[in-house]
Amino acid sequence: MRTSISILLLLLALGAKGLSPESLFKDAAKAYQQGDFRKAATFYEQIMAEHRVYAAEVYFNLGNAYYKLNDSPSAILNYERALREAPHDEDVEYNLRLARTRIEDKIEPVPQLFYIRWYRGLRDALHTDTWAILGLFFLSLSAVFWAFFLAGKRLALRKMGFYGGLAGLLLGIFALYTAFHAWNEHFNTKQAVVFAGSVSVKSAPVNSSTGLFILHAGSTVRQIDEIGEWVRVRLADGKEGWMLKADLEYI
Repeated sequence: MRTSISILLLLLALGAKGLSPESLFKDAAKAYQQGDFRKAATFYEQIMAEHRVYAAEVYFNLGNAYYKLNDSPSAILNYERALREAPHDEDVEYNLRLARTRIEDKIEPVPQLFYIRWYRGLRDALHTDTWAILGLFFLSLSAVFWAFFLAGKRLALRKMGFYGGLAGLLLGIFALYTAFHAWNEHFNTKQAVVFAGSVSVKSAPVNSSTGLFILHAGSTVRQIDEIGEWVRVRLADGKEGWMLKADLEYI
């Protein structure tokens, strides 16, 4: 199991509330080391249920326990949740890839254009709040440059003010857009893991509709629509269809 500074931060944060989380972490670690992965998973679930701690470290360790229990859907669900809290964490990404080798469906994502990959990498390199702060900073800097442009009497100063103000404006808009996009991706995008053993994905939100393809437990989908107890999902390879919400666990 991985140990890191985030464990200490969690202990301090919870200890400050008088919840004595130390025993839970110690008991979970001890159970894991002794090979009692079911008990370890129970302790990590307890940390979240009783202490409201939804941190990447907890999800990661819970995913490890479920992986050892050969419960691939639960492992994948918790690794995905860990990545939501800590994007690009190498340990989590590696374990998630391992867990996916155990499931039946091998879904190949649609290749992204190079500039989309570049933008997503840049977006995820900074926290949403950091992008928002950068946006406000560049807009403020732009205002200063525009003031030079409007008040300057020398041509060189006016040119500097114009181009500096324009650059600051464009950078500020880009940073704020990136902050909004990252926030929307984090909070409004509904992704889920299939928990039913085998699901026929339908062409319409009714049981009598045509089955388009089969999904098995552990596959990850993105919800794009919802009607009653049915949800329309999209796979990483672009396939779409309808399935029952009850067959999913949301990330």
